[in-house]
Amino acid sequence: TWALPGGHLDFGESFEICAAREVLEETGLTVSDIRFLTATNDLMEAEGKHYVTIFMGCKIEGSSIQPQ
Repeated sequence: TWALPGGHLDFGESFEICAAREVLEETGLTVSDIRFLTATNDLMEAEGKHYVTIFMGCKIEGSSIQPQ
């Protein structure tokens, strides 16, 4: 199963720093040229949750491009 790397924003963290941190933690890849793409407003009534999901784009840095 494939999924986008992601997680929760730490207090005071920018979208760009969060994206770089989450990609590194979940894939071992270092990224640059991080930019905002879009956001979605996700209501999950059955679970009693409401998420705002931020999608970021980036480029992989270095010669190793295989996620771990």
